[in-house]
Amino acid sequence: IVMNILYITTFFDNIGSSAAVRNYALVNGFIQNGHTVDVLTVKHPEIKVSKLFTSCPCRNIFRIKLGISDFVVKTAKQQALINNSILKEFKKVVRNLLFFPDIYCNWHKLISVERYTNYDLLISSSDSKSSHFVAKRIKRYNPQLRWIQIWGDPWSIDSTLDVMSKIRARRKEKQLLMCADKIIYISELTYHTIKSKYPNLSDKINYVPRSYCYEVHRTARNRDKKIFDIVYPGGLNGERSCINFLNAIDTFNRTNDIKFEVHFYGTYLNNIIQELNHYDFVIIHPIVDFEKMIEIFRDTDALLFISNRAESTQIPGKLFDYMGTELPIVCILSDGNDSVKNFLSHFSKCLFFQDNFSEIAHQIITGKYEIERQFASSVIADEILK
Repeated sequence: IVMNILYITTFFDNIGSSAAVRNYALVNGFIQNGHTVDVLTVKHPEIKVSKLFTSCPCRNIFRIKLGISDFVVKTAKQQALINNSILKEFKKVVRNLLFFPDIYCNWHKLISVERYTNYDLLISSSDSKSSHFVAKRIKRYNPQLRWIQIWGDPWSIDSTLDVMSKIRARRKEKQLLMCADKIIYISELTYHTIKSKYPNLSDKINYVPRSYCYEVHRTARNRDKKIFDIVYPGGLNGERSCINFLNAIDTFNRTNDIKFEVHFYGTYLNNIIQELNHYDFVIIHPIVDFEKMIEIFRDTDALLFISNRAESTQIPGKLFDYMGTELPIVCILSDGNDSVKNFLSHFSKCLFFQDNFSEIAHQIITGKYEIERQFASSVIADEILK
């Protein structure tokens, strides 16, 4: 059945946003399957908008301008420069007290609900959680609309929330889930956790993984190549570290004619930059937009995946974009992160780093790896609607 869909999300055409990549891919998947899609999103400052994502072939993109948008860009830059962890935490607590569920909290008050009536299906996707509150208001005005909620990250069980935010989230989360016709989590571990937490709602809670955005076919390799590249686009911190991995590559490079370079794309705190600068084979690049990153994937030799801490129920979204490539994925897992390891073990392209880099180096140089097409956007979009 061809459907007319209203897709609501805070992040749809943002540069450097994993949530935007996921939403853009999924909307394209619906369109590839013959559905008509309108997107309702927030109008972000031009500096934060991706030209690629803006060119999405959906029917309409409705952008609501919030006064907070310019503030977000400024404070994000300021926050990135704060090295004092106590000050950073204090600012986060103050922000959470002022803005609930997030800084887009007034979005639902600014929409004209009567404008969004002629649809077969309403889909709201976090993050941010404000997307669900916008959808709730539209659903109340159009009770006949079927409403699917997609949760990119957990909420009340989010380990990064302060105590007060968790208390507020528990109450609002249950209210939102009760209003939905179907609930989807993109992490299998989060899905099981939420089903146990809300047994009365378990019949409508589902797991559907994230899709990749594009299939990336690598360029032909030079057989006489002596330097191989590993790429990591993402954040680094005390909980998401790769120093042992870099030490292992350092040892390998000193004892082999073939060398490896590791390319980091992101904005890092000064202490992280100082650590990385210890290694002559590490190159730090600024954040690039998604289109440029796809080009980089075509010309590199391997991708680096660093898991969240062991108690996290989420898999970083970039892993699924990696699945759309013909590249091996070097995986660094937190101790005790067995659920993520069990998931990754199904894929031959996932190479687990422990202490020694030599075996992984051999697999990168000699191996051939396939695109995991079960994560194609059209396949995932079909799963969402089942």
